[in-house]
Amino acid sequence: MGHSMFSCPACRKPLDRVKIEQGLVWACQSCGGHASTVTILRKNIDGPFVSRLWTQVVEGRWLRERPDRPCPACAKPMGEITEETVTGPVEIDVCRPCQFFWFDLGETEQLPAAAVAEPGAKSELDPRVREAVALAEIEIIRKRYENADLGSDVPDAWWKVLATIVGLPVKEGGASLLRKPLLTWGISLLILVASLVAFRSLDAAVAEWGFVPADPMRHGGLTIFSSFLLHGGWFHLLGNLYFLLVFGDEVEDLLGHAKFFLLLVAATLCGSLCHLAADPSSTVPSIGASGGIAGVLAFYALAFPRARIGLMVRYGWFGPTLRGGWIRLTAAWAFVMWLGVQAFGTWQQLSGFGGVNYLAHLGGAAAGALGFVYWKVRNLR
Repeated sequence: MGHSMFSCPACRKPLDRVKIEQGLVWACQSCGGHASTVTILRKNIDGPFVSRLWTQVVEGRWLRERPDRPCPACAKPMGEITEETVTGPVEIDVCRPCQFFWFDLGETEQLPAAAVAEPGAKSELDPRVREAVALAEIEIIRKRYENADLGSDVPDAWWKVLATIVGLPVKEGGASLLRKPLLTWGISLLILVASLVAFRSLDAAVAEWGFVPADPMRHGGLTIFSSFLLHGGWFHLLGNLYFLLVFGDEVEDLLGHAKFFLLLVAATLCGSLCHLAADPSSTVPSIGASGGIAGVLAFYALAFPRARIGLMVRYGWFGPTLRGGWIRLTAAWAFVMWLGVQAFGTWQQLSGFGGVNYLAHLGGAAAGALGFVYWKVRNLR
């Protein structure tokens, strides 16, 4: 038995890797709960019961989501499902992407045990083979959640390959959403329509509806939010839409529509205020949704720190070919790298170089981080 890299969803203490006859489980010595993969569960619990349980997971028939119960592997909120047993209903926490089940103390005793083999019957697999399979599964999960790895395996969808080629990060895997991200889609559509209309006379639209620090209360202060909808060109527009759509859906799913909207508003406002504080006499209009989206990115990285983010790294030309590979980071490390870029950009901005409003990014990210802390504290009460 030894400590693993996984944490207890209930008390947040490190789980111990425990070897049992059917494989390996991850147990908490503090609260008595334990985690098991669906593969190991099938060897201990009645097959038809596990099949019914897993069907609920695949079809997303959650009783409720559990933001207070992060998955031991990916740290995303687990879902709770219920299943009838001879002793009554049992509520079980599960993470679909990781195929992890979490059982509190005494819950497995209520589940129907697997059938016992006839005396003298041979096991389907030699115990050493079963153990090797279990260890292989653990190694796969471990590699998925290491801080980073560099390899040649391409992402699992063509659009992800295209995104990494142009320098954008991609999510690997992703949680099954409990609700449709209607607000994320709706705001993205509004940004797209507003920007396309503004492109017809961009200079005039920016001058009228961009945020100007020297006159922050223009149009009754609406420019703080109208500037969120406007963008300076196709690359600016598509880049912001990409980040909002890719990372906003899971944040909206976790927070709900209303709280997600408040997060965007707070991050946009905080980003504009940081820009105002840094250069209150500036008459140059500022536009773009980056400040608000930075708040979403910060919340995502803090809520799902072990989620996998893929990037393409280019490290030189060799003949006619550009060499590189896909690097995979946890969301936490990717966010640290992003903060480093923003800090360097802010130094350039304050020195009078460049036209990107990095201060708004950092202000929005600060709002997102504070929003996460507030949300976490409320959910742990």
